[in-house]
Amino acid sequence: MTFGAVRAAVFQAYQEKRYQNALDLVAQAISHFPEHEVRLTNWQAVLYEALGQPEEALVVMTRFVSAGGWYGERMLMDDDFQATRALPGFSDLLAACRERQAAAVAAVRPELQVRCNVPAGAGAPTLVVLHGNHGDMNQSEPAWAPAADLGCVVGLAQSTQIEAPGMYVWDDWAKGENEVVGHLSQIAAHPAADAKRMVLCGFSMGAGLAAYLALKGSASVRGFVVLGPYLPDMDQVKATLAGARERGVRGYIMCGDHDRISLEHAQHLHDFMRENGLPVGLDVIAGLGHEYPPDFRERLERALAFVLA
Repeated sequence: MTFGAVRAAVFQAYQEKRYQNALDLVAQAISHFPEHEVRLTNWQAVLYEALGQPEEALVVMTRFVSAGGWYGERMLMDDDFQATRALPGFSDLLAACRERQAAAVAAVRPELQVRCNVPAGAGAPTLVVLHGNHGDMNQSEPAWAPAADLGCVVGLAQSTQIEAPGMYVWDDWAKGENEVVGHLSQIAAHPAADAKRMVLCGFSMGAGLAAYLALKGSASVRGFVVLGPYLPDMDQVKATLAGARERGVRGYIMCGDHDRISLEHAQHLHDFMRENGLPVGLDVIAGLGHEYPPDFRERLERALAFVLA
């Protein structure tokens, strides 16, 4: 199973109050997805509390923090941990995590990894990719870096809004906008890039921000290609459409038909764009949840052909 499939199965079991089943799924996943240890141990703790075992929840989190990890304060202060927070030892755990988070926030900087397989002067289409919330640029790479084999310059961006080790978010769109504009400027100077054929891309919250910034015109881009876009303020997005039409922005939206997080957002974005005369494609993928499809490369190739037409 992919991590996305594990997440969907765990969340489904949690919603159905099959907490032990969800806990078993998480226990099996930890050895297969060590890069997601912070999330998986957090889920374990949540499930132990749901099972009425807050002491076990504290043991799981303390073990992770003792090994050098940390959880964001927002994670620890979640309502799921009301009983756990009352236990002796939780205050020490919280203090250690606060200290490590503060150090991480002070040290974090915008990052952009570039993948390119074409020579200088190629005038290649250029992508800037925004990861989903609670992800990072390394999680974007397997899906989006293959666009370099299609003749594109690919920039994998990472937010500075850090929630936990390896977990970054785009919740502050104003801050994200400043960083993305900087990334676009940086990659436009790449010797193989065509600054007139730039595309903003992303997944989940990163997809929502990519679509919004392309429509808003924060930087000059041809359009956007997104998967499972999450748009917390649809009115904010709608306000950009008239200007986007004047600039000829094009968009392509992919989303699973089982994506409970983003399907409605994807359909609304598509409909709003069509109603306002903006070229837009919509690819609803059968049987897919909030994750990448196995044939993403082929779908991405079609999406880029549409946006760059």
